[in-house]
Amino acid sequence: MTIALTTAQNIVRRAFPDAKIENLWMYKQGLINRTYEIVISNPEKELILRLSPKASWKPKKEKFVYDLIREKTNVPVPDVFIVESSEELVGHSFMLLSKISGEDLDKIYEKSRNKEMISKAGEFLAEIHSIKLDSFGWIMDNGIKPSFRRWTDFLEYDLNEKLLSLAMVRHFPKIVLKQCREFFSLRKPILETNAKPCLLHKDYHFSHIIADDKRINGIIDVEWAIAGNPELDLVKSGMWMFSEKKELEKIFLDGYKKKGKISSGFEDRKVVYEFLVLISSLSLAYEYRNLKWVDKHLNKLKKILANKKKFQ
Repeated sequence: MTIALTTAQNIVRRAFPDAKIENLWMYKQGLINRTYEIVISNPEKELILRLSPKASWKPKKEKFVYDLIREKTNVPVPDVFIVESSEELVGHSFMLLSKISGEDLDKIYEKSRNKEMISKAGEFLAEIHSIKLDSFGWIMDNGIKPSFRRWTDFLEYDLNEKLLSLAMVRHFPKIVLKQCREFFSLRKPILETNAKPCLLHKDYHFSHIIADDKRINGIIDVEWAIAGNPELDLVKSGMWMFSEKKELEKIFLDGYKKKGKISSGFEDRKVVYEFLVLISSLSLAYEYRNLKWVDKHLNKLKKILANKKKFQ
């Protein structure tokens, strides 16, 4: 679906009654959302319109998370002008927000080699993690549903949901499902923690850290945010950003430590979090029929499952 100019104009004028759209184009379609960039005059602004197919709760959830980050930290995030959960106007729920100027952080780093911005990205993630929440769980709309008192109970619940979805996939190897349940059952105890639940971005990587040659201008795309333990975010960020740039991971973590803490035993727990990240990514890849990612994630998962390392 391509949104009509008149429809986009009607949406924009809910927030800016006298605005005129000067330019409208759709970004290369992502895996889940459909995103448009809109340039308006009167007032002059660059906006982002995000449609959320099959997920009417997402816009409200994103506004809730952005508002938390803006209120409780110094991390720059977009302004949200409109949140619409009804699908009547464009067939999907949507949100209208400000465009963060700049490029993905990895593109900026390739040009500038400014390691301070890599450190700052780590520092910003620690600030996000400083936001404490009442319980562990998924963030839906503007609350935690379902909520859990223990981190490991939520992880087990979330894992079971993902494995159930994979069990519905035709030809998915049943032995892998069995191995996954056994893997987590044996290693669940090492993830036990007394740490309080906090806000996780859960998709913190270069494409969602927007910068110019001087600074990071904004952190975007909080649709997967949850209430959890910081280690999950740190591991996923490491997997997504630094798998081939290990020298930058230390700079990132040193930046994180300026405002956050990494508990002892983190290195031992990393493989379990990597396992959980791969299960989540694999489930999503199947849902959106991305066979390239299915193969990539399944191969990595099998390597982890084949590792017989013992845990205390």
